Order: sequence, then C-alpha cells, then structure tokens
Amino acid sequence: MHLNSKSRSKIPIILIISIFIGNQIAQNIGVSSHFSSSYLDDLICLPIVFFIVQQVHRWLNNGNYILPISHIFTGILFFSIIFELILPQLSNRYIGDFYDIGFYFIGASIFYFINISDIPSVLTPTPPDG
Repeated sequence: MHLNSKSRSKIPIILIISIFIGNQIAQNIGVSSHFSSSYLDDLICLPIVFFIVQQVHRWLNNGNYILPISHIFTGILFFSIIFELILPQLSNRYIGDFYDIGFYFIGASIFYFINISDIPSVLTPTPPDG
C-alpha cells in the first residue's frame, strides 16, 4: 500500500491524538504514571492545537498553509501565560508548573519538525542546473 504525501502527513497527528485519548482513558480508569498524568497532556496539546489551526486555515483558504514559527512561539507563550501563570491564580484546579512550559516547547518543536518534513524544498536541496 502506497501512501500519498497528504495521507502520510496525517499519520503523526493521528498517532498524537490516539496517545491523548489513550492517556485520558488510562487516567479515568486509574492506570497512569506520574509522567502521563502530569506532563503528557502538556507535551501533546500544542501539536494538536497547531494542527487544527493549520488545517482550518488550509480549508478556508484552499492552500498548503504552513503555520509560521512566529505563530508557534506565540502559541507557546500564550499557553504558558494562561495555563501556568493566570489560571493557577484564579482556581485551585490549576497548578503553575514551570516544567509544563518545557513540555509545551518540546511538543511545539515536535509539531514544527513534523510540519517541515512535509515541505520537500526545505529538506531536499535543489540540484544545481547542469
């Protein structure tokens, strides 16, 4: 079975969403580790959010939109401020944990590197004219 580039580019996000769903099920039935209950959601939330934002932009503009790195950094900053600084001040349900910011960054980096792998010209040098 041969996958075209559009199908191949969806495999990482399907895997990430599957991990998220599996983690939620594990937490709900009480079978989760400290890492998965504390940091796994932080690691995979931004790739999911960025994929959705990018996909909606593509649908609305009929294009091959690639989320700019400036938007990725803005997303990291936004999530860090909202979920690690503001919400912990407003509710005991949220805990400000600066390790989460590192996991936001790692997750965003995963999204970025998966994303640029879909751009052949970035990864494959153009052969010289000869």
